[in-house]
Amino acid sequence: MRKIYLIIGASSDLGCALIREIIQAEGMEKIIVIAHYHRSETELENICNEFPLLDMVKLKADLGNLKETQKLIDEIHGHNLIPTHIVSFSACAYQFNRLSELDVQRLNFDMTVQVYSFALICKEFLPIMAEKQYGKIVVMLSSAIIGTPPKNTTEYTTVKYALQGLIRGLASDYGNMGININSVSPGMVETKFIKGIGRKIREFTADQNPRHRNLRVDDVVPAILFLLSDKSEFMNGTNVNLSGMPG
Repeated sequence: MRKIYLIIGASSDLGCALIREIIQAEGMEKIIVIAHYHRSETELENICNEFPLLDMVKLKADLGNLKETQKLIDEIHGHNLIPTHIVSFSACAYQFNRLSELDVQRLNFDMTVQVYSFALICKEFLPIMAEKQYGKIVVMLSSAIIGTPPKNTTEYTTVKYALQGLIRGLASDYGNMGININSVSPGMVETKFIKGIGRKIREFTADQNPRHRNLRVDDVVPAILFLLSDKSEFMNGTNVNLSGMPG
């Protein structure tokens, strides 16, 4: 059976790195990649050029719009594909906001991108995975839910805790059906996702880390790859702390 990977936010730095690692671990002939992206597919095209025999289906959708999320689900069905593995990297740009700057519309949009859309995708495919008694799901959370979150991240932290609640609920509901649902919580990762954060804040965050640096992509991807593998059979509802701090 070919493994079918649905990568939500596949065009991100982490998404592209994960796809390359999956190819190395599994071999192109054993996988199909459903690569979701929002704006640009350039990085995904680069992967296709690098691995011309890779079976990749690229699907565009704005997960801030639930109608587009449903269209994404319908397009996956239209390709006669049912994911065996789902990874979600979807998120809005990282921002620092004081409580006085709280924007309910912005908060709700971020909830739609990260929580509601992911819930719809799981609602569609988890029951099918359960029928087959097999599935792996990994979600990107954040070290903000470990210990005390950074100051001025109330909106960001609220969404991440909501997403963690969804993951833990799904893990409880489907954990006895051959499905492993887990998450990873890295500290700040040096990717284009944090390009809007000032240099001084990035440097301060690095100094606060016990390793005295921010994470790199290759610090995070191996943990995700492990959770997607059959070696994680006895891990369910687990949040892997990749912050460098005690959890």
